[in-house]
Amino acid sequence: MIWAKAESTNYLTTFTNGEQVAQSDTTPDKGGGGLGFRPHELLEAALASCLNMTLRMAAEERAIPLTGTVVTVSLNRGLPGKQPPTCEYQVELQGEITEALREQLLAALEECAVRNTLSQALHFRLTECHVLQAKETGDYLEALKAQVREAFAETPPPDPCSLRGSSEGDEPFLLEEEFRDVPDWRLVDTFFLDQAPDGFGSALSFFSSEAFRYYLPAYLLADLDGVLRKADPLFHLWCGLDDERRDEPVNERRYGGWTWLEAVSERFSGFSAGEIEAIVAYLRYKAEEDELNRPKIEQALRNYWLA
Repeated sequence: MIWAKAESTNYLTTFTNGEQVAQSDTTPDKGGGGLGFRPHELLEAALASCLNMTLRMAAEERAIPLTGTVVTVSLNRGLPGKQPPTCEYQVELQGEITEALREQLLAALEECAVRNTLSQALHFRLTECHVLQAKETGDYLEALKAQVREAFAETPPPDPCSLRGSSEGDEPFLLEEEFRDVPDWRLVDTFFLDQAPDGFGSALSFFSSEAFRYYLPAYLLADLDGVLRKADPLFHLWCGLDDERRDEPVNERRYGGWTWLEAVSERFSGFSAGEIEAIVAYLRYKAEEDELNRPKIEQALRNYWLA
């Protein structure tokens, strides 16, 4: 399943499967900014990618010495009621490929899953239309951001020696180096937040409890502004508090016999009442606009934030 969200830039759309993220847009002559793939290019990409994978799978199964392949797809949209759309594709095969092996590989393309799907008559069915009410307007969003700023205005910064909450791997130490001067969360550049540490965008995973509390508002505001691409504060506010994981044992070396709920509750125990109110307001807002994560958010609210 793919979830697509409108961005503030005209026609720019962010889409995700819950793990990978990309963007789509239209061309400037149609009012867009040309900042992402055009929708029909994504359709071409789906077929080209599947054809490419199919060739490589077939070569592997048949021990064909295919060293590389390039597939180019072009969609001819046709004329409604007169000429059906046609997907034209070109294939480049690399390696010691004889004519017989070439025929085997081209025949395997008949098994391409996306090609088979597109070859059938497609039907479209609307299953839900969720209408967002007045609280999702720009005025409400600005009020929510103001609530976050006010709630965390007096949050104490962490001690420079207590920035990381882990010693496993390189990222905690990279984080410690990049945040060593403990910059004011109000002044931290959003690009820095999204990349820290060292391009991983994983700081929220390795902050100490104190550092997580102090820098969380910067991440929340950046997320509400739609500028984060790697960092995901929403995930860190529901993960471990959802029904699926709350009772599972967590990292035994670090937390002993604790469950996810116990470990995350301990991590969040330092939040003040006002900070929790701001976090709950953020989570409720995200639950309304993020259909993909809505069940997890609602479970976290029920199991911890509103408990």
